[in-house]
Amino acid sequence: LGSWRVSRDACAQCQGPLRACRVGSDGDLVCSCGSRYGDRTLGGTSDFPTKVADGLLFVFPQTGPEAFDNAAKVEVCVLAELKDPAWEKRYVKIIPAGVRDFPCGWDTMVENTLDPAHFCSAHHNTLGNRYTDPAAFTFRPKENTTAESGLGLRGDMGVVEFRPPCLVRYLPDYAGMPFQGSLVIGTYCVPTRPGW
Repeated sequence: LGSWRVSRDACAQCQGPLRACRVGSDGDLVCSCGSRYGDRTLGGTSDFPTKVADGLLFVFPQTGPEAFDNAAKVEVCVLAELKDPAWEKRYVKIIPAGVRDFPCGWDTMVENTLDPAHFCSAHHNTLGNRYTDPAAFTFRPKENTTAESGLGLRGDMGVVEFRPPCLVRYLPDYAGMPFQGSLVIGTYCVPTRPGW
């Protein structure tokens, strides 16, 4: 007890859902068929490695003998502003926006959150106006783009970045959101089921 464990949702004995198990006093999962699962293995099905950072649970969808060692080598993508003391006085509040499950593909979600025009259109009359704000805007790379490091763009509407595998970071600065870099919007785009 006291740490996160994420596993496949199937009992090795009866194939029933592990989400229907109860947690025993020793921390083991106890299936309705009587199977008990403890430590790192669930009747032959390994747990997925996890990490917790900034109150977020990161799950590494890999099993096998090297899964935990591989996950330990990975630095999870978090908002640097939450860790760097140099940013401490620049931000007055940290506002958690919550969690939403959108019925769309992961690629569509990431593309939508990377597109600054999204704010004027999807958040009409709160962060812009879809009828009067649309205009051409320019973005240029602010760093080298790689599959490992992601991308960063600076332009007319501020700074937008993608950090693999799931973080979109946006520092808006335009007429509809004139924050001059004092606001950071962090969005973690995570699929919650196949096809989403």
